[in-house]
Amino acid sequence: MKDLKQIHFLLMGTPELARDVFQSIHQAGYQIVGLVCQPDTLTGRDKTWTKPPTKIWAEANQIPVFQPEKIKEDHQFLNDLDVDYILTLAYGQIVHNLSLINQDLAPLTFMVVCYPNIVALPQSVMP
Repeated sequence: MKDLKQIHFLLMGTPELARDVFQSIHQAGYQIVGLVCQPDTLTGRDKTWTKPPTKIWAEANQIPVFQPEKIKEDHQFLNDLDVDYILTLAYGQIVHNLSLINQDLAPLTFMVVCYPNIVALPQSVMP
């Protein structure tokens, strides 16, 4: 069995929530072989291209970034990666069993679904 710091992770996530978790994993010393996130989007009135928060973080840490339109159809890049585990957190696409799509890739996939809790404040009843 590999030492925990020698395990290779492929991260899949897009929003700030995922970025914060991935940053903690990276700072703990784990090996990150790549990040898969949603493609850049046009935002605002002037339609400027905006990078996902996880992509900005990955580029700052020299982590390879992959942005497939549809992961089910565009997954060839996985063949070139040495992946032990895939950590998925708020990725934004349905991730099918990648080991069935790609027979050479059979890591154990952790599906982490994490959404910030939205707590409804009690409403006062008006008479």
